[in-house]
Amino acid sequence: MTSPLRDPLDDLLAEVPTYVVPDARSAWAAGARRRTRRRVGVAAGIVAALVLVTGLVTVLPRADYVPPAGEPGVGVGYPTHVDDPWVLRDLPDQPGLLSAVVETENGTWLAAAPDGRVWRVPQEGAIDIFPPALSDDGRMIGYLSGASGFVLRDLLTGEETRFDQVTDNAVDRSRPDTYWSTGQAPSYWSPDGTRLVLRGGSWAAGSQVEEVVLGTDGSLTEIERGHGVPVGWLDDDILGWLDGDRLVATDVAGHVEGSIPLDLSHRAADGLSQWSGALSPDRTRLAITLANPTGTIVTVSTEDGTVLSRENVGAPDDCSPAWAGDQPAFFQDDGLDTTTGRRTIVVDPAIGATCVLTAADALAGPRHERLGDRLFRDGWLSWHWQEVALGALAALVLVATAVVLTRRRRLSARSRPGSG
Repeated sequence: MTSPLRDPLDDLLAEVPTYVVPDARSAWAAGARRRTRRRVGVAAGIVAALVLVTGLVTVLPRADYVPPAGEPGVGVGYPTHVDDPWVLRDLPDQPGLLSAVVETENGTWLAAAPDGRVWRVPQEGAIDIFPPALSDDGRMIGYLSGASGFVLRDLLTGEETRFDQVTDNAVDRSRPDTYWSTGQAPSYWSPDGTRLVLRGGSWAAGSQVEEVVLGTDGSLTEIERGHGVPVGWLDDDILGWLDGDRLVATDVAGHVEGSIPLDLSHRAADGLSQWSGALSPDRTRLAITLANPTGTIVTVSTEDGTVLSRENVGAPDDCSPAWAGDQPAFFQDDGLDTTTGRRTIVVDPAIGATCVLTAADALAGPRHERLGDRLFRDGWLSWHWQEVALGALAALVLVATAVVLTRRRRLSARSRPGSG
C-alpha cells in the first residue's frame, strides 16, 4: 500500500537535480513548511475576507436602493431592528426614504432607513428636544437644525427649504420677524408632503400665534391659538386639532371648518397633551393615548367621534402613537408594539430609545430583516453577532498563528544535525 505521504515526498525529490544527493529529511521539512505557509495564507485570506465583509455591513457606505416614493398601495417599509451603529454619521443630503426617527436617552434624534441604516439628525446647539417629522411616504423630513433655522428637506433630491427666522426659543427676542418653535412637541406633514404644521409662535408684541405652517415653496402661515393641539392633517388642506373632548377641523390659515364631539370622559379629555393623538394614514380614525395608569389607547372615528376600540396596553403619554395598517402602535420597551401585541420596530437597547416616530406609511409597508434578525430574533446575539464573529475570527487567527509557530520550531529542531 502506498503511503499518503509518499507522493508529496516523491514530488519534492523529483525537483532535485540528479547530481545532488537528496536529503530526504531536509526536503520533507522544506516541503512541509511550504504547504503550511500556503494553507495559512489561504486561511488568512478567507479570514480577512470575512472580516472585511462583516465590517462593511455597518461601517462603510453602500449603494442605496431607493424605493419609488408615493407608489400607490406601497409603504416605505421599516426595519425590524434598528442597530446601534459602529460609526454614527450625520444624516446625508440624499439618504433615500426614511422609516422612522428615534429619540435617544441623551436627547439626540436618529433617523432610520427601511434597511436599518442609522444616522444622526443634525441639531447642533438647540436648547431643548425638538422632534423631527417625516412625511407619510418617508421622502421629506422637517427638523430644527440648531439655535435657528428650520429645514424642510427632500431626502431623494437633497433640495432644502430653510426658515432662518424659526428659532429654538433662545435667540434675540427683540426681532418681531422671528418665531420660536415649541420643544418636545411633534409636528405633522400634509399628505402631499408640501406643508408642515409646527407648534410655535411669534415674538411680535401681542402676538396670539401658537402654530405656523411651513411650505416647501418657502411660505410661512401663522395660525392663532384657540384650536387645541394639532394631531395631523385630515386632507391636503384641512388640519385636525384635538381640543379636549372635540376634534376640530380648520383650514391652513386656522379658520374653523367644523368640529365633532369625541366620546371621552371630561377627566380623560383634561389629561390630553401634544403627544396624545395621531391620525391614521387614511385619516378615518384617530388614536388617542390617555394619561392613566393603564396606558389606554382609544381609537375614535373622525366621521362622528364614536369609539371604535379601547385597549389598556401600558402606552406612554409622552410619545405619539403610530399606525400599523389599521392597528395603533405605541412605544414600549425599546420598540413599537401594536395593540394586538405584534412587535414592529425594535431598537438596540444600547441606543437607549425613549420614543420612536414613524413615517405614516412605514408600518404598512414590507418588513426589512437583517441577518442578525433572522438568525437570533430579539436575543442578545441579534445586536452583537458581528462583534462575536469578529472576536471568533481574531481567536482563530491567534490559534492558527500559534500552531504555525509551534510546528516551525519542531521542524527546525528535527532538521538540526544530530537530532533524532
